[in-house]
Amino acid sequence: MDINSIAQITLSSVMSYANHPEAFLTLPVHRFLWGYDDTIIDTAKPFLSLGGQLKFEKFGLLVTKNGTVSERFTINTGENDKDRMNIIEEFDGHDHLSFWGSTECNSIEASDGSIFPPSQLDRNRTLHVFYPNLCRRLPFQYEKTVEISDGIELYRYRMPLDVFDDPEHNPENQCYCEIDTATCPPRGVINVTDCTMGKTYFNFNIFVISGAPALVSFPHFYLADPKLREDVIGLKPDPLKHDSFIDLHPTLGIALSGKSR
Repeated sequence: MDINSIAQITLSSVMSYANHPEAFLTLPVHRFLWGYDDTIIDTAKPFLSLGGQLKFEKFGLLVTKNGTVSERFTINTGENDKDRMNIIEEFDGHDHLSFWGSTECNSIEASDGSIFPPSQLDRNRTLHVFYPNLCRRLPFQYEKTVEISDGIELYRYRMPLDVFDDPEHNPENQCYCEIDTATCPPRGVINVTDCTMGKTYFNFNIFVISGAPALVSFPHFYLADPKLREDVIGLKPDPLKHDSFIDLHPTLGIALSGKSR
């Protein structure tokens, strides 16, 4: 008997024991995102608690997100090198990630998005912002100069249009495909399963069930493969509403406005 058969039999037994005959549930969006009581979770709580693996009371896609930052950042103050001011040196005690398939993609060499070293504000240079929820840094490129109140000019940087493209359209994204299988998500989507709920929730030295699959795109699948929108009613991708940008003071490097979507 292979591991998949063991997993299926065990899951079937748990569902029967928990009086949970349905494989699919219909829930309001709010409960699906922020948590709902589930008999399977209730049944598994004693076992998960033994290994210290129980991280939530309810099940939901965003149940562990509450507006606080649990990760630890080590950020350069720029005291010894002003060109590294506000550049992330370590994330949770590590100077690089281990989720992706290359050194470049595992790099955390980036700002948190609030301040950049003024020396980096070259219009021909790509800036990087680290997004802990995506377990990766994202590029921003100069687009134009904008003006705010009192005639203050700012540099507007936007994410490239191909930032979430598949390797066929953006070869640099090959390293964001699954390491073991080289499987890539559709164009316009990134797989962040390994950095959402964690990799393992049931581990009894018999089988392992990974965390719920999680993929991220721009709102309304903006810039994604049109096929992704075919089965969803009401999606209307709009670049004015759904892309991301930062407006930076060209001398101080401070972000004075922006949108992260």
